[in-house]
Amino acid sequence: MTSTDIPVSLAPPAAVADFPVTIDYFLPHPSNAKYVAGTPGNDVLDGGDLPEYFAAGGGYDRINGGGAVDTVELRNSHAVYTLAVGSGAGSEIVSSRAVAGDVVALRNVERLQFTDCTVALNAGGAAEEPLEAAYVALAETLHVAYYGRPAYHGTLEVMAEHLKALHAPLGSTADFLAAAKPGSALGGMLDSLAGSAESAALYRGDSSQFVGAIYQQFLGRAADAGGLAYWSEAIDSGRLNRSVAVLSILEGAERLGGDDAALVHNRVLAAINFNLAQDTAGDYFSYATGNFVELTRAMLGKVDQHTNVLAFEGTVLDTLQKIVDGPHNIAHTQGAVELVGVAQAPWAI
Repeated sequence: MTSTDIPVSLAPPAAVADFPVTIDYFLPHPSNAKYVAGTPGNDVLDGGDLPEYFAAGGGYDRINGGGAVDTVELRNSHAVYTLAVGSGAGSEIVSSRAVAGDVVALRNVERLQFTDCTVALNAGGAAEEPLEAAYVALAETLHVAYYGRPAYHGTLEVMAEHLKALHAPLGSTADFLAAAKPGSALGGMLDSLAGSAESAALYRGDSSQFVGAIYQQFLGRAADAGGLAYWSEAIDSGRLNRSVAVLSILEGAERLGGDDAALVHNRVLAAINFNLAQDTAGDYFSYATGNFVELTRAMLGKVDQHTNVLAFEGTVLDTLQKIVDGPHNIAHTQGAVELVGVAQAPWAI
């Protein structure tokens, strides 16, 4: 089979069109198999609607994951590969630094699994099941927004389950805010987050200082004069409650698009990958029992709107290693935070 036999939707992106594309193995129909292995040659693999693991065997591979949460397994550590954006929406190109011509063109793939770590390419890779991934990503977004750091492992799981139980909207921050009215269970959750000692220490002062701190911590920049005046006046007039201010500013960034939205997206993705990097009970315990808040905030502070998720993975793993190396103290263990409106349902490790 030659490259002319490949459906247009599976044709190699222009960025790698100069690579050999004579196909050795062609799987054109949805496989719906748990594990799909490629050959050492050039392969086209097309997934279905179930979660699938694709093993890239070498050469030029074109993999379309299809639906669900799909993972591509690669044969070396993450540092051996580079990641570039492909020519179509939701497409990426992974290239080996070690083997010339060892390229994987991806579409609809949520995760890359290397020999040393798993990397989520987007929020859909936050967990192994789509709905679970969506709520884990939402919980991580709330942690980055209110605490400026990745969630503790146990806290992330509990919050994601609670959000799911409350049927929290997943469409957009605007949808979430519309459902988080004062007095609602979701509104109570935001009150709990904003009222915690950690969040109150991060965002404090009069309305101008409060808004400025949100811009600096969450958007990674000083507030522009117009934005500072608008949000400060909204708080002072009572139109905006401080407990939802950070999400309201995020909603504005999402509406406008551009650098602010891209930066927040990348920071949340870095936080997701930090949690994916914790793959043992020892890792969970180390993060939860050490005073590493500033270290993980500094890690996210290195992320901007241009950050490449794979290139940043080294920083994620270095940060985790510093945490594992200590020191640890059970006195620093994350305490339970009561959820307003939910009887006996604290965040837990």
